[in-house]
Amino acid sequence: MRSPVSGELAPQAEGGAMITSGGPRPETFLQTAPETDAAASLRRERVLRDRPFALRLQKACDRNAHVPAYNRGRQAWVRSQLVERFDTNVSVETVSKWFTGVARPRANKIGALAKLLNVDEAWLAEGAPAEAAPEEPSVASGPLAGAVKVLGGFIQMSGGYPAPQIADPAPDQLHMVINGAHHAFQVVLGEPEGMDAYRFAVPEGGADRVVIGVVPREPLRCDFLELRADLLEAFGARRSGFIDVALSRKPQGYFTGDQPWPQITSFGDGV
Repeated sequence: MRSPVSGELAPQAEGGAMITSGGPRPETFLQTAPETDAAASLRRERVLRDRPFALRLQKACDRNAHVPAYNRGRQAWVRSQLVERFDTNVSVETVSKWFTGVARPRANKIGALAKLLNVDEAWLAEGAPAEAAPEEPSVASGPLAGAVKVLGGFIQMSGGYPAPQIADPAPDQLHMVINGAHHAFQVVLGEPEGMDAYRFAVPEGGADRVVIGVVPREPLRCDFLELRADLLEAFGARRSGFIDVALSRKPQGYFTGDQPWPQITSFGDGV
């Protein structure tokens, strides 16, 4: 340690205490004013300035059947999905701050989170309108929920109807009766990846469901594809509980390389 006057190294006793000459010197301490209630409140407000967003994020995760449970790898799963499916690289610390309310994602990351969790982006960013039930935005809003409703509407227009006694199905699943037979569908929305290119992230573990890929097209048109299990196994890549597969649209239909994917043109006789 250097002397404050000469710049020379001052002798130190064992344990790091400085030895001074000329007798003991009075010790001085930096005095700080006690924190006022207003300052403490402002500090807490800054630390938890995004607590409402954190609560909405947790609720969206709770309502999504594909998200791990709280304290069972949820934050790591969200981070890995953002990286793998949306090319959005964030640190472990950043994701932890989102979930604890210390920080708020930027707009583009909120959009990716909304797509990942199948919720309405406006609800996730700003909260539900006062007149809406708190559970509604996380279940009944967002592009994937719209795709589920469109698929159900086409089936009903073809003579089918919703299957009875299905308790709280996942937001991306649809149970319908077609020609007297019960059909369970897993709905996956195609994500555009350039001109006539789409990517689907299909949840694993749905062997008992028919996977329907929905491709929105302009104007007011959707294409429906059967994403068959054998084709997903052959052309997909497994990523954190999902099978990721890329398709391209050609004049003859949808393909991965030279392999065509079945395109659905009618629901009157089932799938």
